[in-house]
Amino acid sequence: MSNFREQVHNLISEQLGVETEKITPESHFADDLNAGEAEMEELITKLQENLKIEINPLKAKEVETVDELVHLVFDELNGLLDEE
Repeated sequence: MSNFREQVHNLISEQLGVETEKITPESHFADDLNAGEAEMEELITKLQENLKIEINPLKAKEVETVDELVHLVFDELNGLLDEE
């Protein structure tokens, strides 16, 4: 999952304008990365476009840390693999 995690971190960095070195699994979007609701919505949209997945908006609103987002996206991708 490290390549996958790196891809998500790169998208977070690009969307939020934060250096990838400052993004850790424990990074809190609001407290550490200064991401409000609008920034999170844009990030989720970008992830969906780039990874061609659909992320449940209710689950996305519950995400507070980078690790939670990585696991949410990973679960969505695994769901797609299970359907094939």
